[in-house]
Amino acid sequence: IKWLKKPKRNCYFADPFIIKTKKDTYIFFEWYSYPRGKADLAVALKSENFEKYHKLTNFKEHRSYPYVFEHDDVIYCLPEANQTKQLTLYRFNEEKLTFEKDSVIMEGFPIVDATLHHHDNKWYIYLVNQKNSHTHLEIYYSDELRGKYISHDLNPVMIDCSKARPAGKIFTYKGKTIRPSQNCTEHYGQSITLEEIDLLTENIFRTKEFGNITPIENSDYNDGIHTINSDDNIVVFDGKR
Repeated sequence: IKWLKKPKRNCYFADPFIIKTKKDTYIFFEWYSYPRGKADLAVALKSENFEKYHKLTNFKEHRSYPYVFEHDDVIYCLPEANQTKQLTLYRFNEEKLTFEKDSVIMEGFPIVDATLHHHDNKWYIYLVNQKNSHTHLEIYYSDELRGKYISHDLNPVMIDCSKARPAGKIFTYKGKTIRPSQNCTEHYGQSITLEEIDLLTENIFRTKEFGNITPIENSDYNDGIHTINSDDNIVVFDGKR
């Protein structure tokens, strides 16, 4: 295990996402500043041994959960900005290491930890509303990436503090579709619950238990884990202490 070293004591890193492209492999993450009381987003490059951190944003409001993905040969990021009550899609410029605004795809309420899932030719977004951020999972769907997104018939599709809030990209393992979620039963970011998505349509959402990921014992960060992702044979996750 290699922990990214924070440059100062007055900050922390969280919410890591990783993506491999033809050019490089990138870890995107939240960079929280205690003096500023908010976080911006940053990226580290494999070609730099993930040892140099490049700031990507400098917004007035907090940013986190930089959900990054590739679509039609474009790298996109869909970060959390719940204070703006908007979910904004950005393009990532690999040459300049910058974000370029693409479009606002949802708005009207404080959206937390939005997680995209392309399934059966539809785009699904799993999210929680800041008002019920540990307990109420909602799903929205659209035929197009940029919307319009429609509320799932069963919203909230789940009310459960042990597995509602998203914890990273949905992935496939041995033919099973697995959704990581946060277990906030005892405290925020306690551990990660893995569930298999058994059936998903515009009016059905059915899951079953798959497993759990607990904090790394005998490490400096053994009090919690709440985001996990992988690519390029690298698994990235955060730890709490």
